[in-house]
Amino acid sequence: MKQEERRRFAASDKDQDGGLDKEEFRAFLYPREHDHMHDHLLQETLEGMDTDGDGALTYDEFTGGPHGMKPGSEARQLFQKSDEDGNDLLSRDELKHYVLASVLGDEDSIVSTLDRNKDGKLSRSEVAAHPDVLTPLLYKGHGDVVHDEF
Repeated sequence: MKQEERRRFAASDKDQDGGLDKEEFRAFLYPREHDHMHDHLLQETLEGMDTDGDGALTYDEFTGGPHGMKPGSEARQLFQKSDEDGNDLLSRDELKHYVLASVLGDEDSIVSTLDRNKDGKLSRSEVAAHPDVLTPLLYKGHGDVVHDEF
């Protein structure tokens, strides 16, 4: 665990000065939200789930171990949806899409849903009109603001 945290720290430390400023610390805590951390997060995921070390996940690896999903029909459907080429393995790219889907997919769907005038941007009024959609994205855990720019 300490080795994994050291690697994440090093990946978060963009200026390689041996310390984390506020933004680098956010990258350490929330790697999905920081583009430069995506490959590192993918590597962490593979190391935690890829028991045979082949760089891809079988369904058993996807549902096994402490990082895997609970086996069942929901896990099978998600695995099959993520297995874009249908070879019963999640490749590195397919796994990256799965791991980052909540980050990469939500942005487009939220903007298209809330963007009433279809200009590709969210105005203050468009954001304010839909607090029910944004509240889960703005707050995590104990009411901590994640995205205060809204």
